[in-house]
Amino acid sequence: MLQLHWRDHLSQIGETVFISNYKHVYKRTRFFAFCIHLDYYLSQKLEFLVCDSPYPVGQLRGDNDSIPSISLYFNHDRDPETAKANWEKRKARINRENLYIILYNLSGVTLEQLRELENVPCKNKIVLTQVPLPAVSWSLYIKPVKTHKDPYNYLEKDFWGRRYFEKKIDYIGFLNQ
Repeated sequence: MLQLHWRDHLSQIGETVFISNYKHVYKRTRFFAFCIHLDYYLSQKLEFLVCDSPYPVGQLRGDNDSIPSISLYFNHDRDPETAKANWEKRKARINRENLYIILYNLSGVTLEQLRELENVPCKNKIVLTQVPLPAVSWSLYIKPVKTHKDPYNYLEKDFWGRRYFEKKIDYIGFLNQ
C-alpha cells in the first residue's frame, strides 16, 4: 500500500504550514497513474460508488485505454457531499510549482512503476524502500530493524511515537533540493 503522511511532521519542523492535498484521501494501487496523469484526473468529475464502505468512496474514470479509473477513499468524511466539497478544495490548492511526491514502498512497487514516475514534473520525489534500489536515484534505502516485530516495516513507531524512517531522512534537505 502506498501512503502519503508526512505533512504533520513537516509542519512541526518548518515555519510554514505544509498543505497536503490528500491528507484524508486514501488511495490504493493507482497512485502512480494518478501522479502520471494528474491533469487528466483533476479534470474528471468525481462520481461516488454505492458500496458497503463506512465512508464515501469516489471514482475518477479513466479513458478505457491507457488511463485506468481510480477509486478515492474519503475515510475522514461522513457523506459524499462533504467528501466532494473537500475534494474540490484540495484540487484548488494544488501548486504545480511546489509539488512533492513521497511514497513508501511496502507493497512490491515495481521498478517499471518507479521509472514511470521518474519523469513526473515536481520539485522533488522520494521513495522510501526496504531494499536497495540503485537504479532509482531518488530512493532512500531503510535498513531493516531486527528488533522490530516486522524488520522491514520502517513505519513502526518508537516509544516516543516517532516512526523509524523519520530518523533516517533529512526533511529540510528534501524540501530544499
